[in-house]
Amino acid sequence: MAILHVLSTGSNTSPYETWAKAATTLVTAAAAAAAGDTIYVSNAHTETAAGQAIAFTNGTMAAPIHVVSGTPDATSGITAMTIGGEVKSSNTTFTITGTFDIYGMKFEGTSASATTMTVGNVGTATPYFEECTFTLSGTSSGSKFLFGYTSTGASFPLIRLRRCHFKTAQSGQHIAIEGTVNIEDCDWVSGTSQPASVFIIGAAGRGGRLLVSGMDFNNLSTSFDVFAVGGTTQFGSVRNSRMPASWTGDIFSALPSSGGTCWELLNYAIGTADTNYRFWTADARGQCREDITIYRTSGAADETPRNYSMRMQSSANVAYPGNSLRSLPISKRVTPGTVTATVHILHDGAAFVTDKEVWLEVEYLDTSGYPLSSIATSAAAFNVTASSLQNSGEAWTGDTGTGLNGTSTWNTTTVSLSGLVVAEAGYLIAHVRLAKPSWYIYVDPKIELS
Repeated sequence: MAILHVLSTGSNTSPYETWAKAATTLVTAAAAAAAGDTIYVSNAHTETAAGQAIAFTNGTMAAPIHVVSGTPDATSGITAMTIGGEVKSSNTTFTITGTFDIYGMKFEGTSASATTMTVGNVGTATPYFEECTFTLSGTSSGSKFLFGYTSTGASFPLIRLRRCHFKTAQSGQHIAIEGTVNIEDCDWVSGTSQPASVFIIGAAGRGGRLLVSGMDFNNLSTSFDVFAVGGTTQFGSVRNSRMPASWTGDIFSALPSSGGTCWELLNYAIGTADTNYRFWTADARGQCREDITIYRTSGAADETPRNYSMRMQSSANVAYPGNSLRSLPISKRVTPGTVTATVHILHDGAAFVTDKEVWLEVEYLDTSGYPLSSIATSAAAFNVTASSLQNSGEAWTGDTGTGLNGTSTWNTTTVSLSGLVVAEAGYLIAHVRLAKPSWYIYVDPKIELS
């Protein structure tokens, strides 16, 4: 496997095997590299051109091309991996394609016009970035980072970013996702302007799947939204991340129209508040998030301890039985035997909800010898008239005054399933379903078994 070198002041002499003969652009070295080759980029390298298309076309999944920003030694190696090698483009298109691993590079789009910095726009690509910085310094609201592949009829790339940094210059700028993208332990750097919405998945009609872990959004505005609606079905999950202090934004800029779209914001912090178990999910049927002001008095609590409930808010799109809003899972380990599963509910309304508006679904292992499950439901059958759920008499905290449904009549009730014959030890997994349109309920995420 060969080693190539990139340095602005090199002589640009193929095969670029020393610093003296280094290629003067990463574009040149990328085109010359074979599968499995390594490209050393001096941390003092700066490269500016009218347009950029950096193509690592010879990299393969088994033998990616490695790009390392480092401190040059006297001849042909590096003394340390060092962040700093920089590539800028003043063109409105700036692409980085192929299969590669890149460490410590800085990529910047400087055009004042709408710029798309595209990474991985080949369906078979598997790009990996570590400790890289992506910057849009032009002020056009149409500029964006695009991770993925927008052409139809081809497979999605897999793109992974680890400990990378993003910076923008206008509130309309964002990260677009068209494919499968994993963003891990990254952050947003303070810029001249922060995005109004950070992620848009599937805006080009290809859809996508985004997994974000450990991202620090602390330098963004206090009102940004995590997701904006794309053009197709999409899945986005952000977990174990930090929001700015006093964050008032939403998980979305608007509810999606696609029935298959789902967004998650799991275990997030706001500022320096060391609070676990914040959660917020949303899809076309509504949203479900934690609530610490209204909760069952003897119900679920975290390690603080802090009591909380799940507040479910349905959209106008829900309907019995198949298009209902589903809560986050409530699970508990059980051993073989016959059990009754109960979950407590609260809502403000002139009357109790019915078992065709709110019900419990339970998945449990009912087959001896192997972990095959069944799913039981407390919803009334199609041919049965709905029945009102009854008052449980359970104490809740915060259920005073006019609630989100517009009444001051608070109803405490339960959804329950009895006679569940558990045949294998394992987890019993429950979900509450809500099919009453444009309605709020509070769910205690502490399942009771008897």
